[in-house]
Amino acid sequence: MRNSCILMSRTTILCSSPAMRLLSVFFLLFQGVQGTALIEVEGYMGENITLPSSANPSWTLTRIDWSIFPNNTWIATYDNNVTNVDRRPEYKGRLTLHKYSGNLTIRNLRPSDAMKYTVDLVNDAKSNEVNHISLKVKQHLQQPTITKIQSTATKTGCFLVLNCSSQYPDVALSWDVKPSYLHGSKISQSGASELIAFFQTLDPLNVTCTVRKNMENASRPWISKCDSPDNPPTPGDRFGHGFFCGFFTGLLLVVIVCLLYKYRENICKALQQFRDKHLSGKD
Repeated sequence: MRNSCILMSRTTILCSSPAMRLLSVFFLLFQGVQGTALIEVEGYMGENITLPSSANPSWTLTRIDWSIFPNNTWIATYDNNVTNVDRRPEYKGRLTLHKYSGNLTIRNLRPSDAMKYTVDLVNDAKSNEVNHISLKVKQHLQQPTITKIQSTATKTGCFLVLNCSSQYPDVALSWDVKPSYLHGSKISQSGASELIAFFQTLDPLNVTCTVRKNMENASRPWISKCDSPDNPPTPGDRFGHGFFCGFFTGLLLVVIVCLLYKYRENICKALQQFRDKHLSGKD
């Protein structure tokens, strides 16, 4: 069987015999290929991330190939002082290739960007280096959700029960209440926390629930006013009540006038009959 070699890429050669495979190793060494490295990088959705090429700072890069997928699909290249970052539609307008460092910046990260990237570097001495970068795309903590379970007004204050929950597991939840409550408790469980409090005030209540995980935190404010049953109406309330009563009274008068006008003849006949009957009774 005839010996043969297949060139898979600039740094990968498959041969059908031990002798030819040994020859391929010497070929790679001659080309100056250095060992590959795996770098793990984390970024957040909607933000920018720079994937490091890990090129030797002393190198003068003459060719840079960034690729994805096992078949090494190019997404950004630099060759003969020509840069092309519009090779794939899903990355169009989102890539910047730094020709001196070999680094690749991806803007407005998407979940689909999470994968392994390969960078193939060549310097002016024809030395070659291939590095792999694994990109993980995460999402910042979102605001927790506050649900009002109970809000009961009393003559002396307000009894309040709130629940704060987060969609993320293994988070810490905390409450901040202004003004401070007199009596209350905080019951926390996995992904949720409950605030039970009694406020001896009629002022607006400012409550904030904060979710924390690792070095991140996100807060949700909640503002409400609990009116006591004997709380006197405000000037605005009195104006609204007076306006409603006046409007209803005027409408009722208009209806009465319309009915009197419509049935005026019948009313006049009835009054005439009543008067005649009353006069005949006197005689």
